[in-house]
Amino acid sequence: RENINVSGKLSKGVFYISNGYYWCPVSEVLLKKDTQGRWTTLRDFVFVQPIKEENIHLTDGLVLVPDSHKGMKDLRGVLAITNDKLKGVSVGDTIVFSIHSEHEFIIDGELYYKCEVQDILGKI
Repeated sequence: RENINVSGKLSKGVFYISNGYYWCPVSEVLLKKDTQGRWTTLRDFVFVQPIKEENIHLTDGLVLVPDSHKGMKDLRGVLAITNDKLKGVSVGDTIVFSIHSEHEFIIDGELYYKCEVQDILGKI
């Protein structure tokens, strides 16, 4: 990527090699995809798919819209991508994670939260 350096001039990013090629340190790689299209994490974190909060339709025509973050249930989600460090939970389980532990990522066009293994509090 190009960026503006401290002198205010346009420069190539620190990972630029040449001719539009960049290198990526292993510490910056979060996931890998195998030949069957399955994702796995490379460090001690997991990816959780948020659960959408449903609107409540009342009989008089009113609709109650949940007061939640972007229409997602707070601090809950479905474990989607895991690693060998997380024990006792499987892909597809609904889990609870600690507050402020999620970081949003778009993977294959879907929203996921990246959470540290230590921030997974339990299974519902």
